[in-house]
Amino acid sequence: MHAAIRQTKLKPGSADEVIQKAREGALPLITATPGFKAYYMVLGEDNSLTTVSVFEDKASAEKSNAQVMAWIKQNMGPYVAAPTQATEGRVALHKP
Repeated sequence: MHAAIRQTKLKPGSADEVIQKAREGALPLITATPGFKAYYMVLGEDNSLTTVSVFEDKASAEKSNAQVMAWIKQNMGPYVAAPTQATEGRVALHKP
């Protein structure tokens, strides 16, 4: 398994709008990627936002990050306070 991880900082007060936009735009892209297994969005009290998408293989995680980063660039500018960082890696340990 591999995970695609994206992290950013939101502008204060924008979390609800970001959640709705992600539900309508980014999530369908992610879940349509072959090998998709799970998705998590974590909102920190400090306006940090981390998303983790889990896939069966590295190629799927990389494809998802590329697609979602392009979507973020087109749709999330008004809501983010810092550039979004993306990475992917092998899931070394997990417990369902």
